Amino acid sequence: VLSPSETRIPLAPLVVSPELKTADSLPATPGALRGHDVVLVTLDTTRPDRLGCYGNSQSATPNLDKLAREGVLFSSAVATATTTLPTHASILTGLYPQRHGARANSHYRLDDDHRTLAERLSDAGYVTGAFVSSFVLDRRFGLAQGFGIYDDEVGAKAGLLGFAERKADQTTDRAIRWLSSQRNRPYFLWVHYYDPHSLHDPPAPYKQAHALPYDGEIAFVDHELGRL
Repeated sequence: VLSPSETRIPLAPLVVSPELKTADSLPATPGALRGHDVVLVTLDTTRPDRLGCYGNSQSATPNLDKLAREGVLFSSAVATATTTLPTHASILTGLYPQRHGARANSHYRLDDDHRTLAERLSDAGYVTGAFVSSFVLDRRFGLAQGFGIYDDEVGAKAGLLGFAERKADQTTDRAIRWLSSQRNRPYFLWVHYYDPHSLHDPPAPYKQAHALPYDGEIAFVDHELGRL
């Protein structure tokens, strides 16, 4: 869901740095990364053309940009749905919404008979934890499957469309506390940030540093990603 402050921003073409090596596919050997920790971070409603790694020289996303330089950046990626719940259900199951059943926010849920990435990694000996920032991903909608801890305590304050949400710094604090207790087993951590979603009210100094509150929210989330 894009607010007026987002849709008023002219859409800029995406530009990937020519310094990055290009490839049509990634070489991978099954099992080569067995036992490595896995961290999944998702940012709700974040336009790629507002990020430095996609050519926005005015952005303030140094942590995302660093990940892009040192990892793999996709020049073209399309979500399976336009809303939060079905998109995340697809990420965690590998299925399209018409297959996994969680086709829209609030009105559907992911059935328990669908195996999630968290369940697969848990079966492989991983400790699993999720920290989400919006009621739209509450455990009642089925995404807690396979997670040893599923932290969806986002509070009662409702944002746009009535969905309660938690600020990125609070979600990061909880995720870091959980990470500090993981020592002896590989872990799978999912952290979900909701701040770029409407309504936009970034904290200081991001509110003062950006003409558009939307950009301030993205910069705030980037900072919290760096902390994580």
